[in-house]
Amino acid sequence: MAFFLMLGIFSRMVSLNLHYDISSLEFEYNKGLTKLRIPGIEITDIPGEPELPVECIKIALPYHSRIKNIEVKKTCSVVVPGSYELTWAQPPVILSRKEPISKIGPKEMIYNSADRYPSNNIEFKGIGILDNQQILELAIYPLEYYPALKRFVLY
Repeated sequence: MAFFLMLGIFSRMVSLNLHYDISSLEFEYNKGLTKLRIPGIEITDIPGEPELPVECIKIALPYHSRIKNIEVKKTCSVVVPGSYELTWAQPPVILSRKEPISKIGPKEMIYNSADRYPSNNIEFKGIGILDNQQILELAIYPLEYYPALKRFVLY
């Protein structure tokens, strides 16, 4: 499934195609919960929230440019067959800490909701400078999770 991303930078357009295939999904089952992975892509890590693949992309921008808009066109999608209750992220483990970290449960507000998670497939993370080059960072979420339905949509 695919995203087509278009960035409006002054009068120029920058486009980027991202492709995700259902055959690349990896599932790990444990005690009624599912860990979902896409090889080579990071996982969300907000404690108590579903662990989902997220791809952070960086785009070099012309110096002194400004982003006018970011548009994502979802060209195709597929409902992933099956029913899944996703694992949720835990607080980070700090190795120098003497007392153990307690595990936390899922955020009920999310896991009992019929709304999709995350609410947007793209998140603007910021603009920085690396070696005198402006860099735009975006987080792309190739999956939408519907917790109450225990279903995924892959883009």
